[in-house]
Amino acid sequence: MNKAVLAGHVGSVTVRTSQATFSLATKGWRKRQDGSGYDPETTWHQCVAFGRFVEVVSKWITTGTHLTLSGRIQNSTYDKDGVRHHRSEIVVEELDISPRAKAASAEDEEHETPPTGGDLAYDDVEEIPA
Repeated sequence: MNKAVLAGHVGSVTVRTSQATFSLATKGWRKRQDGSGYDPETTWHQCVAFGRFVEVVSKWITTGTHLTLSGRIQNSTYDKDGVRHHRSEIVVEELDISPRAKAASAEDEEHETPPTGGDLAYDDVEEIPA
């Protein structure tokens, strides 16, 4: 199974005609080397969205938006200036925008709310109740 589930805050967003790319920051904790406690750690993930997700990203997602997504991990390599680079990104398959972001966006869009849960899934899997 190739599946990633992430929750975090959006960094940069780029929308093109057929795809949207954005970075997502997730928080975690790293144990100190001396064992005296933990320090916060931020990990950045590169995400790419296609199809109807492009419209959702362009309309509802900006820097700082909190969201949860799931998708598959896709790895690629490319050569630049004679150096081989490796890239991992999450191809979005499901997307849920946090309630705080929905409320703020709804005020801006005159009470229109973004689609969530099953409305943003590639398949017809029922949303798991919270």
